[in-house]
Amino acid sequence: MKPILKQLTILAVFFAAWYLGAFGLSYIIYPDQAGTASIDTEEASKTIFQSPARYAALGLPSLAGTHNNNIFLIGSSNVREGFRPHDLGAILPEYSVQNLGMGASNITQAKDVVELIGLLPKPVVRDSIFVLGIWYGSFVDDKTHWADGASNVAREETRYGLYKISGGQPRPVVEMRYLPYLVTALRPFLLLQAVNMYEFTENLKTVAHVFFRERKIDFSAFRQEERAPVQDAAFRGKALKFWSGYMGTKDRLLKEEQFEKLLELCRRVGESGARIIIVDMPLPKWHRDGSPYYADYELKKTSYINEALKIGCVRYFNMQGAAADNDFRDSAHPRASAAKDWSALLGPRIRSMLDEERKV
Repeated sequence: MKPILKQLTILAVFFAAWYLGAFGLSYIIYPDQAGTASIDTEEASKTIFQSPARYAALGLPSLAGTHNNNIFLIGSSNVREGFRPHDLGAILPEYSVQNLGMGASNITQAKDVVELIGLLPKPVVRDSIFVLGIWYGSFVDDKTHWADGASNVAREETRYGLYKISGGQPRPVVEMRYLPYLVTALRPFLLLQAVNMYEFTENLKTVAHVFFRERKIDFSAFRQEERAPVQDAAFRGKALKFWSGYMGTKDRLLKEEQFEKLLELCRRVGESGARIIIVDMPLPKWHRDGSPYYADYELKKTSYINEALKIGCVRYFNMQGAAADNDFRDSAHPRASAAKDWSALLGPRIRSMLDEERKV
C-alpha cells in the first residue's frame, strides 16, 4: 500500500508543478483578456482560446460582471470582417461592440450564440442590441453543414464541462458571474491545446474536414479565391462553384429549416427584452446575378422577414447592393477600407432606431 501512496504522491507533486508552471506561462504567452470588456473573434488566434467558437463559449461569461450597453455582432465571417468594433464603436461610443461573427455560420450557430448571450445577467442582455448579418450562405441546412449534428459553438459549450445541455439549451454549471474563475482554472489545459498545431489550424480543418468531408468539393478553389488578385471570369466561376458545393443541395434550393430557425432566434431575443437588427449583407453583383441560391433566397426570405418584423424587437436593414464589386477582396468579404464604409452605413441606422425608441 505504501509504494502506491508514494507513487500517487509523486504524481500529485509533478502535476502540481506542471499546473503551476503552465498557469504562469499561459499569462506570458497569452495575457488575460479579462477587463477589456470586449470580445473580437477576428482576434481569436491571439488569445488562449484560439478558435472563435471557443472564444465565444469561454469568453462571454467575462461580460457577466460588466454594466456596459453592448452591441452583439452575430453571423458569418462577412460580419466579423465587415463590421469592425472600432469603426462601429466610434459612431456609437456609448456601446461596447462585441464581435461574435464566426466563419461558416448558419442560423443554427447564430442561435447558439444568442442562447449563450441569454445566459448573461438580465440587465446586460436587456439593454443590448443584436446585429444579425444574413445572406444565402446563412441558410445551409444543418444535416448538410454539421456532420456530427452540433455547431462549433455547441461543441465548445460541452468540451470542458462548464455548461450542461438541458432542454436543448446550455446551462452553466455555476452562476454565469462565477464562470470566468473556472475558465481561469482551465488556462493550463487551454495552453496545451493552443500550442498544438491542430488548434492553430482548427478553423481550416473545421471547414475542410468537418463541414465538407462527406461532400466532394474542390477546396483548392476556395484557397485560390482568397488569393485571387483579379475577379475575372475564371475567378468568378471557381467562386460560384465553391459556394454551390458549400450549400450542398442537388436542386440548388434552400430548405425552410434555417428560415424557421431565424424566427426562433428573433423570438428568443424578444423574450430577453433586447432588440435585433437583421442585416442583409452585401455581396458582389456578379455573385448575386450568378448564384441560383441567391435567387431562391430572394424568393423565400420575404415572408419570413415580414413575419420576424411582427416581433416588436426586430428591425431589417438591406445592404445587399451597398458595396461595389471592387470593394470585395473575394466573393463575400470586404477589403479593410470598404469595411469602414459598411460600419458607416450600419451605425446611423442603429442610431436612428435608438432615436425612435426615445420618442416613444
